[in-house]
Amino acid sequence: MATRVLVAGGGIAAVELVVALRKLAGERVEIQVLAPADELVYRPLLVAEPFGAGAVHRFPLDEILADQGATRRAVALTEVREHEAVAGEAIPFDALAIATGAKSAGSFPGALDFGDTADLEPFRQLLARLESGEIHSLAFALPDQQATWPLPLYELAMMTAARVPGAEIVLVTPESAPLALFGSAGSDAVAAQLERAGVRFRPQAVPEGFEDGVLTLASGETLAVDAVVAVPRLHVPPLAGVPQGEHGFIATDELSRVEGLADVYAAGDVTAFPVKQGGVAVRQAQAAASCIAADAGAPLRPEPFEPVLRDVMLTGAAPNYLESAAGESLSAESPLWWPPTKIADSYLVPYLLTRFQLAVAPAGERIVDLVSTSAQAGEPITARPARPGA
Repeated sequence: MATRVLVAGGGIAAVELVVALRKLAGERVEIQVLAPADELVYRPLLVAEPFGAGAVHRFPLDEILADQGATRRAVALTEVREHEAVAGEAIPFDALAIATGAKSAGSFPGALDFGDTADLEPFRQLLARLESGEIHSLAFALPDQQATWPLPLYELAMMTAARVPGAEIVLVTPESAPLALFGSAGSDAVAAQLERAGVRFRPQAVPEGFEDGVLTLASGETLAVDAVVAVPRLHVPPLAGVPQGEHGFIATDELSRVEGLADVYAAGDVTAFPVKQGGVAVRQAQAAASCIAADAGAPLRPEPFEPVLRDVMLTGAAPNYLESAAGESLSAESPLWWPPTKIADSYLVPYLLTRFQLAVAPAGERIVDLVSTSAQAGEPITARPARPGA
C-alpha cells in the first residue's frame, strides 16, 4: 500500500517537495496537497518588475500536480494531530510536510515595504517621483537580520541607482558588511558593486522609524532622506498542534523533521532557519522528500539539509553570481551553477522550464532567470544543477 503523504502549502517549497518526492519515491507514495490558491507564484524577479526587466511568473497549480500524479484540496491546514491533519475535516496521513510559508509582519513606521506583488505599484510611483526630480534621496533599509532575506534590498538599491543616475541612494542595514552571510569573497564583491553603483553603505545600523524626512536609528542617530524602502519582517500565524517558537517559526532537524512530532516535516519560510530564500526552501524540501521516500521503501539514504546559499544578484548592469557553501565563498560574473536561475539546485525549476516552454536568458543578457520565450534554452537542462565543467 502506498504511503499517504500530505503536503500543506502551494508555494515553491511545497511544490519542490512534491516533484522531488515523486522523483525519489515513484509510486511508493500517494501525494495530496492542501492549498487554497490555484496558482504557484514564482517571485524571484519581483524586484526586476518595476524596472521592466523581469516579471513574476504564475503557473497553474493543478496542472503541475497532475503531472506529478498528485491531487489537491483547496483548503488550508489548521491543526495537526497524531497522524491526522485538520483542513476543514480530519485527513489521515502517514507523513505530513508543512510548507505554508510566512506572512509579512511589516518593517517599521513610515517605510514603504517591498515584498509582494501588492507592493509593486507603490514602488513604481516612488521611482517615478525620483525620476521626475520631485524627490532626490532614497534609503533602502533592512529592519532586522532575522526572519527576512536581505538580497532583494541590495538589488532594488542598485537598480534604482542605475535607473536614476545622480540620485542619493543609501543602504542602511544592521549587517557588519554587505551581504556578509555570503562570506568574504561574496561580501567584497557586493561592496565593490555598491561603490560602482554610487550607493552609500551604512552598516551596523538598525532603523526604527521614518517621519518628516528623518530616518531614526536605534543608536539615536538620524539620516535625512526623502523616502525609505524596506523589506518586511516575517511571521507565521499559530498552527494548532505544532510546536512554534519566536514569531511562530517551526524548529526542524537536519532532515526537516519537526521537533516533537512524529512523521511531520516542514520546509521553507515557515521554518526557524533564519535565511528565508528560495534556494534554502528547495533544499529543505529535498531533505524532507528523501526521508519520506526512504521510509516509504525507496532504495536511498535520506540526505540532510545543507545550508548552501546561491543567488544571482541583479544590479542594473551585469548580474553577480554569489555562493557560500561549506566555508567557501565565491563570486563571479558568469554562472556558478546550471540552470543559472535565482533558485538553484532545484527539481522544480528544470521541470517548469520544460513544461511551460520557458528558457533561461542567454548569459550576455542582464536578467538571468526564467523568461517567457518561444526560443529553446541554449544548454541542456539537468535535474540536479552543477557548476559548469563539474
